[in-house]
Amino acid sequence: MKYNSVHTLLLVCLSLSSCTGDAIETAPLTIIVSDSTGKPLADFTLFMADRTGTTIRINCSESGMRNPDCAGNTATAMVQDGVISVTVKASGYGTASAQHQTGSKPAGNNGFPDLKVTLKVLPEPTMTNDYATGFKADNPPDFTSLAAHFNTELGPADVVKFYIHNVQTDNPEVYFQNTAKHPIHYAFVNTVLGLNLTFHEFGLQTYYGEDRVGMAGSLLHYTQLEALNQITGETFTAPLLLTFFPSDGLTPGMARLAHRLLEERIQFLDFTGAARRLLYLPAGSGQEAELLARTGPFAAEGVGWLAHTDLYTGIEAQYLNPATSFGILRLVRPEEMATRVLSYTDIVVLPRLPNELPLVGGTITDEFQTPLAHVNVAARNRGTPNLALPGASQNPDLIALLDLPVRFTVASSGYELVQVSEEEVASFWEDRQVTPVIPEFSLENTGLPDFTQLSFGDSLTVGAKAANLAELYGLLGEHAPHGFAVPFFHYQQFLESRLVTTRLCELAAQDCLEEGRLPPPCIAAYELCGAGAEAETLQQFIARLITDAGFRTDTMLREAALDGLRTIIRNSEPLPDFITTTEEQARLSFGLHKLRLRSSTNAEDLPFFSGAGLYSSTAALPAGPKGPGSRILRVWASAWNWRAFEERSFWGIDHSAIKMGVAVTPSYPFEQANGVLITQNIADLTVAGMYVNVQLGEVPVTNPEGGANPEIFSILPGPLGAVQVARQRFSSLSPDKPILADEEIDSLFVEAGKIQTHFAGLYGKDPYALALDLEFKFHGPDRKLIIKQVRPYVQSGAMVP
Repeated sequence: MKYNSVHTLLLVCLSLSSCTGDAIETAPLTIIVSDSTGKPLADFTLFMADRTGTTIRINCSESGMRNPDCAGNTATAMVQDGVISVTVKASGYGTASAQHQTGSKPAGNNGFPDLKVTLKVLPEPTMTNDYATGFKADNPPDFTSLAAHFNTELGPADVVKFYIHNVQTDNPEVYFQNTAKHPIHYAFVNTVLGLNLTFHEFGLQTYYGEDRVGMAGSLLHYTQLEALNQITGETFTAPLLLTFFPSDGLTPGMARLAHRLLEERIQFLDFTGAARRLLYLPAGSGQEAELLARTGPFAAEGVGWLAHTDLYTGIEAQYLNPATSFGILRLVRPEEMATRVLSYTDIVVLPRLPNELPLVGGTITDEFQTPLAHVNVAARNRGTPNLALPGASQNPDLIALLDLPVRFTVASSGYELVQVSEEEVASFWEDRQVTPVIPEFSLENTGLPDFTQLSFGDSLTVGAKAANLAELYGLLGEHAPHGFAVPFFHYQQFLESRLVTTRLCELAAQDCLEEGRLPPPCIAAYELCGAGAEAETLQQFIARLITDAGFRTDTMLREAALDGLRTIIRNSEPLPDFITTTEEQARLSFGLHKLRLRSSTNAEDLPFFSGAGLYSSTAALPAGPKGPGSRILRVWASAWNWRAFEERSFWGIDHSAIKMGVAVTPSYPFEQANGVLITQNIADLTVAGMYVNVQLGEVPVTNPEGGANPEIFSILPGPLGAVQVARQRFSSLSPDKPILADEEIDSLFVEAGKIQTHFAGLYGKDPYALALDLEFKFHGPDRKLIIKQVRPYVQSGAMVP
């Protein structure tokens, strides 16, 4: 409990037996504050706590609302007899904390004997090109000038790392690093401070034990954040957060010590109130549990704090992918996605998150998104602006612009949506320069190779997805799916051997109309198909189609013609020998188990282009009408999905070079949990770790149906090699407990670490810089971990002409 007035405290204590028992006496205590020269200090803030844990806060600061219990350099509080803790803070002075014995009886009628507190004058802060030793009250820009700047899910963040030397002495040295210049603590300590420690010596002296010589951590300033402490009820605006590495074994007492040493040297901070506060943020679940078990000392010393979940309350909008785009503003409901033709010259407002998102020029959603939501992944890959704005579809300002040309900009701290001319929209897209990309491929592999016969380097013949799965199986064994691949050769052989007949063109036209399209584009697509009927192979028809002027310029015709092409592929006859050999390989690999046929093109899972969700996978049986030899036509046809074609056009990828391979793996029908893991902590790039979205059973994580939200957390290294989590929220399907057990999180972290290290070498990247996108599941009654996919986590730059 907190009390800001002696009178309030007295009234409450008179009403509680814990305060008014016979053995307890209450009397006023006067605290007299001066500096080390004997000068009285009239501008200070006082925090006190008695043996019951009752906390008193008296603000005698001239800059705030001065408490009536202050007079000159004194403050008076009603306290019980016994030991109390006292902490006094004043700008420009070292904080003083002490334990005080009031005595068993008051001194006469005037209360307990006075308590005198002396504050030490701090030296003037200095600043160099490498560090600062503090910041004056009137100069917050000095702090910002030392910061490294990040755009995070919580908005823009300024990060300043610090190092405290000789922390256990009476004269500790505090250094605020020029973090853009010196981002690593160890390098700063050696090169700037000249301590010449080995890495092992630095770790022992900085991260372990209460008798450590130094302390190192980060200060995070979220400039647009408002956070509610759900335990204390306090709301903080743009807090400055003190945090340490998750592997740091510091105690809550050491966190309070660091808070004191930093707070007293950052003189533009306030000691109370909602703004300009330094707050402790535990780095992981272990440190958070220790804090929650003993919050009393934090309140007694005036140390504010927040938990990770507190950071995500009160967010009014998410500026998820900063960029600028031009287009026509459209209101599109998810149920319209299947029939409505959209292109990258459209900016869409979405009342609900869709399961699939076509290529559009920008997105505004009513619902909040996770960084791994399909809408946001697509926006990052495309470099298009993405905004989550509750109530957007009912916003009068947005409604007034529907079906009009607009310029849409999302920045790190806001957004702008303004009407422009159609000429400006056209000019924007005409000026956008795209370097043509010709995907590589090889038709040399003519068999059906098992994953044991393939590796990472075979992507030219089977596609990156299949090659990565084979590499994954070789690395993880039972924790990855086994299977075989259908190389590009078989897809190419099919295209070159099958004719486009009049019957197939008529079937495509019938399908076009039955799916609800208007007659004109269906008729135009039929005429385009029939122009070469009975004389063209599929390969020749595709070559003519993608170069046709009407197909290239007429969006409705292009969408209808691609639908017709997919219908023709699905209804063509596969080669008989191919059916036989694939069924034999399936029985050899999986027996009678169900299969999954997964697309694996030469235009997905690439370091520069994810292609996530563009192509189709399908289920199959080992043999028969639903066997892999026949069902594979569905996967091959998906090379010409509308979204896939538009995405490739957007990025300048040559359609004539597209080849479709297939990864054949077992089906996993008994999923207990499924999820996505990014091997970087994208929720907070300043802290090492991995980012996880997980959901119960087979409910999708990235495109949930029925509004089911996944559990979100980061896996962080804990003290002495342990693993802990920083959880943002529980799943809406499991609101009271985590989906994964601690040992399952440990296992996921270990296997992901193996993958990160292994694939970093294959991609020629630093393991600490590479971000991989992993899909995983816990399967069957024994909840066996399966990593079912690995691809680079692609984040494109902003789309600016």
